[in-house]
Parts: sequence; structure tokens; C-alpha cells
Amino acid sequence: MARSKLIVDHALGQFDRGYELAQSHYEGLDDHQRRKTSHWATAAAWHMVRQGATEVADGQNDFDAMGDYLAFHPKGTSKSIYKAIIDVQSGEYPSAYHHIQKAQALAHDELQNQLAIGPQVALKTLAKTECLVELNEVIQYKSQPEMRDHILSVWRARFKRSHDDPNSWLKRLQVWTLACDPTTPALQHCYLDCAKLCESNGMHEVAKRILDRVTPANHPPVSLSRFFLEKNMNQL
Repeated sequence: MARSKLIVDHALGQFDRGYELAQSHYEGLDDHQRRKTSHWATAAAWHMVRQGATEVADGQNDFDAMGDYLAFHPKGTSKSIYKAIIDVQSGEYPSAYHHIQKAQALAHDELQNQLAIGPQVALKTLAKTECLVELNEVIQYKSQPEMRDHILSVWRARFKRSHDDPNSWLKRLQVWTLACDPTTPALQHCYLDCAKLCESNGMHEVAKRILDRVTPANHPPVSLSRFFLEKNMNQL
């Protein structure tokens, strides 16, 4: 039951609910149930991470929670990606590169099998490969300041070319927060386009949360209705 609810929460972008559900139920699961649930619990914890604010209400560190859930996560591309994310966040770049390379090899094999079925089946794995490329670029962004403007430009261009799937876009934006704050001016249009896509797909809570994240602290809150009205008017 907990796994089904986690999947639904993830699909709707209700990561706060998924995180709370995992926190309240995970300890009571047996090892088999944890293995079935850990992917969705890890994803919820990852999306709860905030740039510059990695502590949640109960004092639990989101990256620590990710590590706990990963202990039971099935081997595969996603597990290696999440391990790389934790390493990038903690500055363990050699270990991050190791997990990135491992995930790239696994994703390549997945992609070959899926392309034989049809291109639509391969879209999620293609999104994973772009995530891995951008994890490498996050390391460059953090360690080579002279590359930052170029990397931001590359991220914007890649975002515009990517398949407009809300969950894939949300993962991409979350990877960016490992390098820079959501209020970074060069990425604002990407965040706002993602908010609009989420809103149009019925993911209202996550759309509002994106607006909250990109709004500077000294700026009054922007309502969803006002934002989308102004955005549509500007496009006329």
C-alpha cells in the first residue's frame, strides 16, 4: 500500500507527501518491502532537498535519508545516479565520477534494448543520460568558475530541445540546484516553463513550489493565476 501511494504522489509531484509517507512507514517494512519501495522513497527525499536548506522539519537531513533508502534500492541506473548526486553534493568528485560512469554504461544497455521496441519507450532513459551529462557539468560549474556562464548557456539550450515531460524536467532542475540557486537569472525561463508545464498537467502543488523557489526572498509571493495570466499576455 505504501509503495502504491508513493508512486501516485510521485506522479502528481506531491513529493512532500511522499517524503512524509516514507518517513512514517519505512522503518516498519521488512527487507522485501523496502526493496520494492526504496526507489520511490529515494526520489521523494531527493525532491525534498532545497538549495541552501538541506534540513527538513524534523531535523532529518534529506541526503542522509536518500542514503538510508539507497541501501535497499535495486541495482541499476537510478541507484548509481542517486549515489553520484550524494557524492556531488558532498564534494566527493572522484566517487561521483565513478558512479556517473557506471550509470552511463547501464543506461547505454537500457537504451539499446528500449530502442528496439520504439523511441517513445526510450524517452525516460534518454532523460537519465542527459541527467548524467549535467551531473558532470555541475562538477565543472563548482570547480571551474570560469566555465559557469558557458554551462548555464548549455543548460538553457538543452532544456529547450528536451522532451517536455514534467517529471524529467523536475529532475533536471533539481540537478541544477546542486550547482546554483533556483533564483539564478540565466535559468529563470526554464523554471517558469517547467512550472507552466506542471500546472497544465494537473501538478498544481509542484508548480506553486517552483514559483516559490524562483521568487527572491524580498519579493512578494506570486500567485499561480497571476503568473500564468501575465505569461500568456506577454506571449500575445
